[in-house]
Amino acid sequence: MISTALTTRIEMLPSELQQQVADFVDFLLFKHRTGKRPMSEEFTEEQKEELTRLWSEYIDNPNDIITVEASETETKAKYGI
Repeated sequence: MISTALTTRIEMLPSELQQQVADFVDFLLFKHRTGKRPMSEEFTEEQKEELTRLWSEYIDNPNDIITVEASETETKAKYGI
């Protein structure tokens, strides 16, 4: 899918769903960065800490929304893309 088409579709969502999309993208990037692992394999302590941090951020600030562009910039910087 072309990124502008995806961006347009995301922008059509209510702000709370846009945040869920951003969180899911972070999860996918994290998963991709760490490699695919069988579900039975335990997470490393670093992975557990990152997932806990992301979840805590969401629980503490479920209505804090950033633009798709800002999320993209932040994610690229975070994962060196």
